[in-house]
Amino acid sequence: MRRAAFVAVALAILSLTGCGEAPAPSAVVLHMDSPDPAGVQHDPAVEFFISRVASLSDGRLRIDLENPASSQDGSVDEAAILRAVAGGKADLGWVHTSSFDAIDVHAFDALDVPALIDSYPIETAVIRSNLAKRMLAAVNHGGLAGLALLAGPLDRLITTTTPLRSAGDIRGHAFFSLGPSTVTRMAIRALGGDPLQLTAELAGLYRNGLGLPGPPAFLEDDLDSIFFDRYGGRCDFGQAGCDTSRPWVTTNVVLGAAAEAIIANPRRLRGLSARQRSWLARAAAEATAYSVRVANEDDQLIPELCAAGVRFRSASPATVASLRLAWRPLYAQLEHGPAGPAISRILALRNRSAAPAPLPVPPACHREPSRATAAHGVRSTLPDGVYRLQVTAADIRAAGAQGVGGVSPAVETLILRDGHWRLNFTEPTGDAEYGSYAGTPLRTAWFTDRAGQLEEEFFSIVASPTGLRFNVVQSWADLRVERAIYASHLWQRIGN
Repeated sequence: MRRAAFVAVALAILSLTGCGEAPAPSAVVLHMDSPDPAGVQHDPAVEFFISRVASLSDGRLRIDLENPASSQDGSVDEAAILRAVAGGKADLGWVHTSSFDAIDVHAFDALDVPALIDSYPIETAVIRSNLAKRMLAAVNHGGLAGLALLAGPLDRLITTTTPLRSAGDIRGHAFFSLGPSTVTRMAIRALGGDPLQLTAELAGLYRNGLGLPGPPAFLEDDLDSIFFDRYGGRCDFGQAGCDTSRPWVTTNVVLGAAAEAIIANPRRLRGLSARQRSWLARAAAEATAYSVRVANEDDQLIPELCAAGVRFRSASPATVASLRLAWRPLYAQLEHGPAGPAISRILALRNRSAAPAPLPVPPACHREPSRATAAHGVRSTLPDGVYRLQVTAADIRAAGAQGVGGVSPAVETLILRDGHWRLNFTEPTGDAEYGSYAGTPLRTAWFTDRAGQLEEEFFSIVASPTGLRFNVVQSWADLRVERAIYASHLWQRIGN
C-alpha cells in the first residue's frame, strides 16, 4: 500500500510546521521517507515528531516527508526505506519494527512473538523500559542511528467471510501480514497457515473469479488499517452470497503491537550541529512519550468500523487456548534463542501490568449488516462545497498512470453535498462521475455509481479552510489512475 513520488505532508502538519512554505535561507531541511499511503495523519507520533522539530528549532530545522515509489499494487517495501536511509538517499525514515528483520537486524524480534504484547498497558511498559533503549541502539548493526521507538496500535487476528471458530480454521489458508518477519512467519506456520504479505490488491483475498466469497483468509491488522484493508467492490445482487465478504475482528486475540521506529543516516546526523542534534533528540523523546498516549484509539474506532460493515466476535476460551497450545513449541524455541532475554523482560513487565479491559463492542456489531448499494459508514463531516483541481500530464506521469486508460489532463470540479459527490472533468463541459461517501474524513468510503460497475474506494482526506487533500489508499479501479485524478494536488475550495 504505498508511495507515488513525492507526497506532500498532510495539511495538519503543514499548519504546524509551515512545510508548505519555502524554508528560510538559514533553515536546514531533512528529508524523511514514510511508508504510509494513508498519510502521516494516521501515524500521530511521527506527525508529532515532525512538528516538534520545527517548533523547537523555530523553523531552523525542518523535515520534509516523502513517500518512496510504490509498486503497482500500491505497496511499499519498508526494507527499501531502511536501505535508503542507511545509504544516505534519505536523511530520516520511519518504519514498523517488523521490517528490520529484512536487513538482518533482529533486536525487535521479541515484539513479533504472538500474543506476548497483547494489551496497551504492556506495550506502554515496554516502550518506557530500558529494553526499548537497547532495541533501538541495536539498529546501528544495519548502518542506522535510532532516534525513537514509538508505541503503535495493537494488531488483532482478522478473518474474512466468517468469524474464527477454532484454531483449526487457519490450517491450509492464506494468512496476510503487513511485512511478515521471520518470527511472524514462524507463528503463522505453527497454526498451519500460509504467510503472505498484505498489499493493496485485496480483491482476490475476499472474492473468487466468479465474484462470490472466496475461501476464508486471515490477516494481522490494526483497527485503523482494517478500514482500508477490506473489500470495496460490489457483485451483482442477484448472486447467492453477494456482499457477504467482510472482515471479522477477533476481539480477544491480539497478535502483537505495530510499534514504529524513527531512524536516521548516521553520517547526516554527525553533519548537523550539536544544537540541531539536540532538537532531534528532544523531539524524539517527546514523540515516544506522546506515542503511548495516542496509540490506543480502538474504543473510538469500533462504532465507525461497525457502521462501515466490519464485524466483531470474541473467540471462545477453548479456541484461545488452542492457539496458545499451537504456539507453545515456538515460544520454547524463541526463549532459548537470541530473543530470549527480551522475551523474559517482557514477561516480567506483563506480570506488573494491568489486565486489559475487553473491547466495548455494541451488540449490533456482532451481527451481519444489511446489504448496501451506497457508501456506508458514519455520516461524513467533510464540508459541503465546490472544489477544483487541475491535473497535468506531469501529474499523470508522477502517479505512473501515463498510457493508462481512464485519465488525461483536465480541469476537475468536485461538488460535495450531504454525502453525495459529483466529479466533472474539463470545464465547462465534459465527462462526469458521481456517487456517495461516508465515514470520518481520515477513513472515507467513496462509492462510485457506474452502470454495471459499483465500486467503493477508501480515501484518507484532510480538510482545511482552503481545500481538501486526498490520499487514495484502496481502489478497485486502477490505483495509479485514481491517485492522478484525486491526489495530485490540494483541491482548492471555490464555492459553497
